Amino acid sequence: MASEKIASLLERNKGFNVALAPPFVADISKRLHTPGGPGGTVIISCSDPRVIPEQYFDFGRGVAAVIRNAGGRTSDALRSLAALDALGNTDTVIIVHHTDCGMTHMPDAGVRKMLKERAPQLSKEIDRMKFGEITDVDESIRQDIALLRASPLISKTVTIVGFNLDILTGQLTEVK
Repeated sequence: MASEKIASLLERNKGFNVALAPPFVADISKRLHTPGGPGGTVIISCSDPRVIPEQYFDFGRGVAAVIRNAGGRTSDALRSLAALDALGNTDTVIIVHHTDCGMTHMPDAGVRKMLKERAPQLSKEIDRMKFGEITDVDESIRQDIALLRASPLISKTVTIVGFNLDILTGQLTEVK
């Protein structure tokens, strides 16, 4: 089964247009770090396959990186965000959580239970883990904005905004 999935992915890759010749990372980084140059935008979003940032944001010619994880939580994204900032001089971070997220249906306790059944020898480590449960989407966005604003790894000049994406309508609502 897995080999069929891999074969299918590789078959679809044959149509990938390598003639686009994307710029090298060093060139992008140099441009973003030039005084007066544009800063980079990073979108932190959920890994839910129904929620694809390139579909609900028009990236246009702007530089955007996307970090996706379960629930779009910033605690999981912080390491990547810090690295991207060092590489690309981040000036804007956009956090997007969404309605009907899996993390609103699976509390941390449920994830812990499943993992302890799978790996009982790691029970103590699993008890200390947070998985990003969401009980209120707007409140989780506020928590994630606060986490980034409080982090010494994120420049105080970075603009941080949060949105709630309604998956039924496709509308983004800013959360303050």
